[in-house]
Amino acid sequence: MDRKVVPYTSQYKDACLNIFKSNIGKYFADNELKKFEEFLGSQVYSTKYFVVLSDSKVIGCGGYYFRDGEIRLVDGMIEKTNHKTGAGLLLLEHRLNAAKSEYPDKSIGITTSQHTEGFFKKYGFETTDVVKNFFGEGIDKVSMVYKP
Repeated sequence: MDRKVVPYTSQYKDACLNIFKSNIGKYFADNELKKFEEFLGSQVYSTKYFVVLSDSKVIGCGGYYFRDGEIRLVDGMIEKTNHKTGAGLLLLEHRLNAAKSEYPDKSIGITTSQHTEGFFKKYGFETTDVVKNFFGEGIDKVSMVYKP
């Protein structure tokens, strides 16, 4: 299995939308899909956004941006059947390395949910705030900061 992270282009839009849809329920609320689709349509180009390819198939996507003195990881996700296969770590490491290389000595933050909070804690993130049911019923907003 050949896995690699490459820059996002519009040819990957449908695959990224399908990845998002595969995670609706536990990781994303239905009402977030439209916002993600709009992001992929225009805002994605104001970020550094990537896809994870496994033997040429898109199995993940995510990126980062720099604003107001802080790096923010955004819209990272792995297709549901590829959870716990190392694809998420590959994407996280790629984003962290790229962001730290481009913006050394800047803090890195992420907004995620309680369902992925443990994953990010394993790799050096600390929780700074939690808002219950922020994204939808049973999907909390968890703010975290990277503390390597």
